[in-house]
Order: sequence, then C-alpha cells, then structure tokens
Amino acid sequence: MKRLIWSLILGMVLLAPASSARAAVTYPDVMLVFDVSSSMRGERMAAAKTATTAFVGGLPSDVRVGLLTFSTTARTRVAPTTDREALIGAIAGLRATGDTALYDAISKAAAVLRNSMPACIVVLSDGADNNSSANLSQLLRQIRTTGVIVDAVALQPTKAQLSVMRQIVRVNSGVLVAAQGADKLLAAFEKVVVVSPTSTPATTQSPKPSPRSEEHTSELQSH
Repeated sequence: MKRLIWSLILGMVLLAPASSARAAVTYPDVMLVFDVSSSMRGERMAAAKTATTAFVGGLPSDVRVGLLTFSTTARTRVAPTTDREALIGAIAGLRATGDTALYDAISKAAAVLRNSMPACIVVLSDGADNNSSANLSQLLRQIRTTGVIVDAVALQPTKAQLSVMRQIVRVNSGVLVAAQGADKLLAAFEKVVVVSPTSTPATTQSPKPSPRSEEHTSELQSH
C-alpha cells in the first residue's frame, strides 16, 4: 500500500507542468537544504519528508541532487548525486532536534556548489535563524559572489521570517513559496521546478546563470 501511495505522489509531480518562472533555466546540480530543528517535529516533519521525497523523485534523472540538513549545526548528508535511492533513504531517516542554523546551512550549501555553476539551492525551513556563525549580510554577499540561485519554501512563516527569506532569494531572483500549513508543502514544492540540462553542451567551466528579472513569491493558504 505504501509503495502505491509513493507511486501516486511521484506520478503527480512528474505530470505537473513546469512553472513559467523556471522553464528557461537549467540546473545540473541542486542542493536541498532541509530544516531538522526541534520546531519541525511531528506533523511538520512527516509532511516535509513526503514533499521533499516527491520533489526529488520528480526531477529529471540527470540532475544531481544533494541533501544538507540543519538544526544547531549544518551537515551535508548526501553530496550531489543522481542516486535517488540513497537520497530518498537519507530523507526518510531524518529526525528533528536542536536550534536553527539557517544562514550557516545556506552558506555551506553555496560552498558545496561553488564549482558547479549553474546550480540551485532549495531551502525548506519553518523558523528564524538563531544559531549561525554567519550573519545575514555575510550570507547575502556570498550568494551574490557565487551566483547560486536560492529558492525557498517557508512553512508558516512570520512576517519577519518571510522578510528575511525574501532578501535571500531576491539576490539572484529565486522563488519563494510560503506554505501556511504542513498540508500545503507538497503543493509548495510543485512550484519549484528544476529543468533537465541534457541539451547543455559540456564545458570546462559552466557559466553562472543570469539572474531572473525578479523573484517570484507565492503563498499557499491552509484550509
């Protein structure tokens, strides 16, 4: 029964049309930055695992995806890979505990991808940073310097948290989706679309992506 449910979820993502905001851009490497702080316990963690598993399963097979989690500290769980089984297995084993080192996590993901441009970071978080060594200004400079696109799914954010996330994604015109409930996470991740780079010619150094003209922000209300 569980296999059937997962098949249906992944099928929904595979059939979902690409969003117009992302259709013209390719990202061979993606880093999923997953909040596993204590506030993500229970229903939030379960919904987050379902949504990110469906997101990963719906990506083209040639897109390399990595997993970095953060709570009190940031930790790379899986380096960017096309091995979906390893990635989904790592997501399934996540547990929520600790504080929220959001800035350090995005900074570390940008460092992992710095030699893999064009690349994209996809952040899932439900809270404000409270344990990073880096501050917001330092993080914004790093994102600007590397040229990495940062997209974010914010779970039930406050106005202050949404403002911070908007600053982060705005640097290179990323996508920001506010999910006002754990039940909206699956739909939120459907708005983050990574296009297969199969038509991109191989080069010794990939060019940085051109920032989009403006960031795209969506809000999904819980009913």
